[in-house]
Amino acid sequence: MQKSLRSENSWFPVSAPQGAPQAFGGPEFGWALFQLLVQKIDSRAAAKAGDLVAAIAFLTGRIIQRAAFRDAPDRFRLDVSGNGISFLRNDEVNAKIGSLTAGSLGSILIDSALLSGARRMPEIAQVISNAQETMRRRGAADLRDIELSASPAMLAAEVQSDVDALLWDASDRAALVRAFIQSCGHAIGYQRTRFCPAEAAELCLSVALYAGWLDQRENLRS
Repeated sequence: MQKSLRSENSWFPVSAPQGAPQAFGGPEFGWALFQLLVQKIDSRAAAKAGDLVAAIAFLTGRIIQRAAFRDAPDRFRLDVSGNGISFLRNDEVNAKIGSLTAGSLGSILIDSALLSGARRMPEIAQVISNAQETMRRRGAADLRDIELSASPAMLAAEVQSDVDALLWDASDRAALVRAFIQSCGHAIGYQRTRFCPAEAAELCLSVALYAGWLDQRENLRS
């Protein structure tokens, strides 16, 4: 798992760096996170094609939401789904996940899908619309009919159950957000399962949005 160089027919993504991961917060920390997820999630005998993407997407959405909540909790709005499940709204979180501006998850996913040979562009606008509708109606994730071995939250818990502990230091939050978004980009190009890059990008965005909306305030440590 420590091998970083990409060779012909490699399972690893075209975005993989040409050297070893750097220290925390460095440009290659996202690559180190990606390798950890491959080891923890994709190596299981029961793993499905979408598991790796769903796990890192859920963690990324949570990291983005929780970092914003720690810095400015008053910017969140509480909403309720049609079946009575509460969820959170935050314009900055939505933009960091779904916009196409530089550094956002949506932008990274499109770039990674194209670099990985996608034959169509990920349908970002449609994914956002479907995810919003699913959240309003059922307070659930829109998995786009992709089969997973467990829920995105359960898959993510295999790697990190206490996201808030990672965000304790304010100086680390921006670096963590960047690293998790980078690791999503690496996951889109991961070819062991031959998961279509555009479908992988769409699943990643949908799950990250769900995690960014999910109301988990009771878990926040003051």
